[in-house]
Amino acid sequence: MTQLLSNAPLGHGLSSEQLDLIYSAKDRTIDEDFARFHRENPRIYRRLVDLARQVKGAGHTHCSIDFLYHRLRWYHIVELKSKEPFKLNDHYTSRYARAIMRFEPDLCDFFQVRKLRSKGASQK
Repeated sequence: MTQLLSNAPLGHGLSSEQLDLIYSAKDRTIDEDFARFHRENPRIYRRLVDLARQVKGAGHTHCSIDFLYHRLRWYHIVELKSKEPFKLNDHYTSRYARAIMRFEPDLCDFFQVRKLRSKGASQK
């Protein structure tokens, strides 16, 4: 019988660090998680703004934040040829779109957004 190898001594495939992430995340809202990620990774915001301005500079009046998100992934993996993990949570795209439109006057209406549905979400 083949046994799965794991660094998780708890017998269920998850390490204590992974369990901490799972259970502590349940106590936070997506807005809190996004704010934390944004503080820890300010380059993501700056790169998304740069990409949005490139699209706008090419003559487009609107763009999908998902399009820019995937372009950023492509850039990191293919163009930079990075071997280090690069993870972007898709749940943050709407927060990035709102932040960019709020803080970048030239991009104030560049993304189409829907009403946020998550519990306790900021509607700004």
